[in-house]
Amino acid sequence: LSYQGRNDLNLQIDYANLIYKLSKKVLPFYKVSKSRNYNNKKIKIGFISGFFYDHTVSRLFKNWIIKLDKNKFEKKIINIDNKIDIVTKELIRYSQNFIIEENINSLIELIKNENFDVIIYLDIGMNPKIQILASQRFARFQLVTWGHPVTSGSKEIDYFLSSEYMETENSKKYYTEKLICIPGIGIDFDPDIKKISSPKLKKINENVIYLNHQSLFKMLPKDDHIYLDIIKKN
Repeated sequence: LSYQGRNDLNLQIDYANLIYKLSKKVLPFYKVSKSRNYNNKKIKIGFISGFFYDHTVSRLFKNWIIKLDKNKFEKKIINIDNKIDIVTKELIRYSQNFIIEENINSLIELIKNENFDVIIYLDIGMNPKIQILASQRFARFQLVTWGHPVTSGSKEIDYFLSSEYMETENSKKYYTEKLICIPGIGIDFDPDIKKISSPKLKKINENVIYLNHQSLFKMLPKDDHIYLDIIKKN
């Protein structure tokens, strides 16, 4: 749905409501009071995803975790996938606690017992377990960002963290969450350019090479003319 270029609000609401009803019947269900008193000296914040490895989601948002002031925040990572690589190890170094748990029942119990002040889901929509978790209320404030760039549709997600460059004046109507636009691109992105090597291409001065960095299933037929327009103008 995120790639069809339409307003998915009502579809996402219907889907989130379906997940809510089903998970409430078959899984342990938890809903803390949003007015609960919090006595932590630091704000306890949990980051939840299944992509805490060398993946687009981690590349985009890992510095939110790494550079978050540890004097003000107690930060914990809950990884719902067991894949570990160099990015995972970097995140482990910079969080007070890094937890790996794949079982959905155990995840629900674990998150409930953490008593988080804030939970940030880096993506909702790419892993079924995340959508189940997002149908419950584990923290007073629950947020999602654009690891999957579409509204969650869940009434338990309070805020959507986006970028001012990605939204328009009318964007709010496409979200069930309250939309917060972070200045600029909204992230602190530091790609490792040392890993990039020169392509082995035959150097012919007359040639122009066109490179599309995106996954092709995200390209819509209605936009096919763009590529021809680029070629015509060159």
